[in-house]
Parts: sequence; C-alpha cells; structure tokens
Amino acid sequence: MKVDAVLKLGGSCITVKDKPFTLQEEGLNATVRAVSRFLSGGSKLLLVHGGGSFGHYVAGSLGREGTPYGSREASMIHLAMRLLNSKVVLQLTNLGVPAVGVPAMFLYKFKKNSLECFNLNLLEALLEGSVIPVTHGDVVQTDEGGFQVLSGDKISCHLAEAFHAERVVFAIAVPGIYLDETNGRRFLKEIKRDKLPEIISRLSKGAKARIDVTGGLAGKLSEVQ
Repeated sequence: MKVDAVLKLGGSCITVKDKPFTLQEEGLNATVRAVSRFLSGGSKLLLVHGGGSFGHYVAGSLGREGTPYGSREASMIHLAMRLLNSKVVLQLTNLGVPAVGVPAMFLYKFKKNSLECFNLNLLEALLEGSVIPVTHGDVVQTDEGGFQVLSGDKISCHLAEAFHAERVVFAIAVPGIYLDETNGRRFLKEIKRDKLPEIISRLSKGAKARIDVTGGLAGKLSEVQ
C-alpha cells in the first residue's frame, strides 16, 4: 500500500516541553486543522507524534537514558505516551477526522539491535478502512529482555519506506534549522546530503539543556540521513 505522506508532529509542536503533561493547545489545534484540510482532498496519511512533556518527561526523570528499561518503568513511559496520544486523537475526531491511536509497542520490537515491525498489517487494514492511524514514540520490547525507547522520528522514516510515501514531513515548533556562527545565527534554507554529518555534529554540541531522550533536531536529521 502507498500513502501520500507521513507526518511527524514534534513534541514541542503539541506540548509545552518545559511544563510536564501540558498541551500546547494553539500548536495542536493548528496542526490538526492542517491535517483535516490535507485529508479532505482524498490523500492518504500516516500520523506519528513525539513525546514532548509527556513521554520525554517521564523517561528523563527515570535517569536511565541509553540503558534498557524494566517492565515497571516501561509501563510508566508507555502510559504517558498513551495519555498524549488520546488527546491528539480526540482533537482529530472533534474535527471529523476518523483517527485511531496505535501504540508503537504494538507494532515494533528490537531484534539484535535492529528495528523489526511485526504488525504492519494492522496499519494497512486501518488505512483500507479509511481510518487514520496515529502512532507515537514509545518503549518497545527487545529480544534481550527489557524495553528500549523508539523515537517517533525513527518510526516516521520506517513507515515512509514501508508505505512508499512521497514525502516525510517533520512539524517542529521553530521556523527551521539554525546554526550558530561567529557573527550570529544562520538559517539553513536547504540541507545537502553531504553536509548532514557536519550539521548533526554542530546541532548536537549546541543543543539546549532540556529533556529530550531521542536527540532533538540532531536526532531527526540522523534518522533521515
């Protein structure tokens, strides 16, 4: 099956990232209205959203970044993500969009450190039924025991390939990507593939100190690289 686009809603777009469990109402409303307009033309779309001040806050507060989570910790992170997902789906359905939340935990697992999707048929069935699947960054099981964070960015790129999407769109809370220069900040109108490693490195070094267990803008560019 083919979709027209995969849209990733950044956590900073739909939540207030420095206020735990707080929606960015204006950003979320604007985003779901844009989705509604896009779908009104008959386009097929897969939606993914990040953790924002829900999942990132819980994961960060556990202090286990980069290491596997136990079942209790995983359930806490997953619950926070389900809460945010329900709010996104509610906004969509209020605008007449037939959306259904599909946790990534029910779709993916890590096998020998490689991502494996074991339930792609579920997404295909929903799309065939004219339902918009809304998945999200999550914790997923590993074959070594425990759970590992799976970012919405990685999910978006995987789904774009699996469903032959014409484009992947990352909705973020800033006008674009800026790099710090000696004479100020430079806006990048275009990013060439051969420049990605340098840009990712600079963004990683200049990242602001805030909770983001999936790498922020540098993480997004790493996934599309």
